[in-house]
Amino acid sequence: MNTSYAFSGTCLDCGADTSATGVLTLSDYTLGDTLSVGNFVSFVYSSAIYPTLTIDTITSIAGAITGNGANNVAFFGMSGGDNYYFGSAVRAGSWTLTNIFPQDVGINGSWTALDATSAVPEPAAWALMILGFGVAGASLRRRKTVATVAA
Repeated sequence: MNTSYAFSGTCLDCGADTSATGVLTLSDYTLGDTLSVGNFVSFVYSSAIYPTLTIDTITSIAGAITGNGANNVAFFGMSGGDNYYFGSAVRAGSWTLTNIFPQDVGINGSWTALDATSAVPEPAAWALMILGFGVAGASLRRRKTVATVAA
């Protein structure tokens, strides 16, 4: 199952538009575990310097996502023949995304878990399902009354 984590930070070298965002998609990842190359699916990044950058192949990854907030995540890899390195592991909240030139450097970087598709229904869905079975069962149990005609 794939899970996604949104990244947002303040880019220090992006000019007037200082926002930087990204979505890291991981496969079969349990929150808090050490990241491995096998977990990586993609990283889609956007800033004033990189309007849309999709990294879908990496050669190494390190760190972990332990919850919402600044987390220790770094990966290095190839995308379209270019080397890219994303790291938020230097200092809590700081990050860089680097190719040969230009590079994004920022602060206030944090990760937020995005809603994953869950295989288990939520409590409200369970309640509605149980109510539906109850109504269906009650309607099946109801005895039909047969009208008798007096002669």
